[in-house]
Amino acid sequence: MPNPKNKHPEILALQALVKKHKFALSVFPEDFLAQDESFPRVKFRLSGKIFSIYVDDEHHDLKKRNITLSFCVILRSLESYTDAENYSVWARHHNFDAADTDVRHHYLNLGKHYEAIQKLIGPIDSQIS
Repeated sequence: MPNPKNKHPEILALQALVKKHKFALSVFPEDFLAQDESFPRVKFRLSGKIFSIYVDDEHHDLKKRNITLSFCVILRSLESYTDAENYSVWARHHNFDAADTDVRHHYLNLGKHYEAIQKLIGPIDSQIS
């Protein structure tokens, strides 16, 4: 009989990171990037360090209050930063006005947070496609 713990190794990998780095999360449901309700601000803790960013939550996964899923949403938002060739591409991909200074500020901060988080947890990988 197969071991049920090995059924979804990507979920287990995310759960291990959540536990190892003592991930905790607060969502600010009234604070959105560029008034886009699919981009709420989150504040989270990893290994005792606090981060505050806007995340792409198009499917409203953060409302499910599943800590592993929430961590995945954050990692995906960080991945989208590196997947984009530059700011204009990133803004266009998320349907933001590239001239919006708040959006530009978020993008620049995302790069700083990406580096700091990568130093804590290693390669940024949301695990789930």
